[in-house]
Amino acid sequence: MAFATVVRDGALVPNGMPRFEGFGDAELAALRQYIRRNDADWHMRTAQNPIRQ
Repeated sequence: MAFATVVRDGALVPNGMPRFEGFGDAELAALRQYIRRNDADWHMRTAQNPIRQ
């Protein structure tokens, strides 16, 4: 799973992202769902209130 490789295994440590070795499978799944939910909420808010330039 790419998400676990990045978050738990530290694939992006050379780019400055920390490794979270202590995260189990359930914690990874919860974190992934949290990120997906917040992304969906952000898209809903910005679609309803577009910034005018």
